[in-house]
Amino acid sequence: MSFDVKRMIQFEHNIGSKEKQYRLYGGIALIAVSIFTAWIPLLIIGLILTATGFLAGALLIPA
Repeated sequence: MSFDVKRMIQFEHNIGSKEKQYRLYGGIALIAVSIFTAWIPLLIIGLILTATGFLAGALLIPA
């Protein structure tokens, strides 16, 4: 068995529709909570989760 470097560095979108929904809803919830608590790190995490959930849905290629 050999180690395949090309396969390791190949980028692929490995996110399903269920995980996409979890990221979107979790990110939106964190953004809402951070607005009331005024905690900036929570806002940043919420924005990242929402963006990755949205972009993963836009780039998701059906099999």
